Amino acid sequence: MEDNTGQPKEISKFNEGLLQIQRLDYLWRSIELSTRSGHYDPSSWKYLLDSVWRELYADVEKQSDKNNLIQDNKKFILKIQIAELKNTPNKIYSTLNARHEFLKLLQTKVGKGGSYADSTENEFE
Repeated sequence: MEDNTGQPKEISKFNEGLLQIQRLDYLWRSIELSTRSGHYDPSSWKYLLDSVWRELYADVEKQSDKNNLIQDNKKFILKIQIAELKNTPNKIYSTLNARHEFLKLLQTKVGKGGSYADSTENEFE
């Protein structure tokens, strides 16, 4: 197929949305494996959460409340840094977990998380 300039029109063979969901799934599984062990590495968890944020960032940019979402993420990062400076393990854990929960909710908000159907619907998409 050609466009109006006579050049072949290129169409992606792959759906980036699906690939992004697969990358996010890998990151979340990596986090869960680490934190469930009871011997979690806070630095690893923190950097994996940073990777989740980077995966979601392009979708955040399309949100009407993008500035608030970006500020919220920065607040979580600052709280984590403060907890690390104070070297309080419980506070580090709770602030990492709060950011984790924020990113899980954000993933759903931007359309890369769970999809819910109306209970009155008879068919799945």
